[in-house]
Amino acid sequence: PKEPTYGRLPLQLPIHCAFNPYLEGEAAAEERQRLQKKLQAGVAGVYLQIGTDTVKLAEGLDFLRNCTKGADQLQLHGSVLLPTRKLLAQMTFRPWSGVVLSKK
Repeated sequence: PKEPTYGRLPLQLPIHCAFNPYLEGEAAAEERQRLQKKLQAGVAGVYLQIGTDTVKLAEGLDFLRNCTKGADQLQLHGSVLLPTRKLLAQMTFRPWSGVVLSKK
């Protein structure tokens, strides 16, 4: 198949995906299966979901490391949540989809 073009140059945009290491049980297994498929498809990077469980984050990073052994370099993107009173109140009342914060 012919590569998509923009004007006369081939269009080569890096594709990134999202990964939520904070899920549990069957949802976590499904999330990891989907991530493996995306990595096999050749994504250039992974955006990590915001969360507060450092153990699950470490497990998710280990999983990523194991999935990408011997592969080209993968960009990894994360965020730091700066908890203002207003944001914490909002997250308690109406949290962002997929974000799980501890009660602490």
